Amino acid sequence: MENDDFLPEIPVDKKRQAYYRECIREFELLGYRDQFLREISEDLEAVERMQSDKPTSDQ
Repeated sequence: MENDDFLPEIPVDKKRQAYYRECIREFELLGYRDQFLREISEDLEAVERMQSDKPTSDQ
């Protein structure tokens, strides 16, 4: 008998959502949220700088 035999029928989408929510919760509990936000902000700023340095075709 498998664990799934004891669990109620839950749609796959709901299982996936619950899994992702738990991953995010664990991610935040481990303190990675601020680090992650800082890194993606830095990446976004770098992309914006590169785009602003590109000559436009209008010139």
